[in-house]
Amino acid sequence: MSHEIKRVSEFDLEKYIQSSNDVNILVTVSYSSQTGRGQFRCLLLYKHYTKLVEGNYENAGSPNYVMVKGLIEAVKHINLHGENICIISGICVGFKSATKNKGMYANDVNELVNIIEKQG
Repeated sequence: MSHEIKRVSEFDLEKYIQSSNDVNILVTVSYSSQTGRGQFRCLLLYKHYTKLVEGNYENAGSPNYVMVKGLIEAVKHINLHGENICIISGICVGFKSATKNKGMYANDVNELVNIIEKQG
């Protein structure tokens, strides 16, 4: 699995998505620290197909938690094998730390990676 960080200013996101052969997941999260409630929206884009996966979490510890749990839900909806998956997020997912079993949500991030790797 490779990991790459790019800033939006470094490339044309719309052009990338239009010409991409990857399964792209655009994830957004909202979170309230006062209530502990979080909501995620993951837009899966593959060629001319789109699918919206969304959900809520109660007692979520942070927006990162909501994002990772949302991404896990989203990748479960991918029925393709052998395709690259590109996650586009404004929050760092934590892949590098999770490979060292570091970070608050390392187990969840590793679960996400395992699901993706099982899909080939």
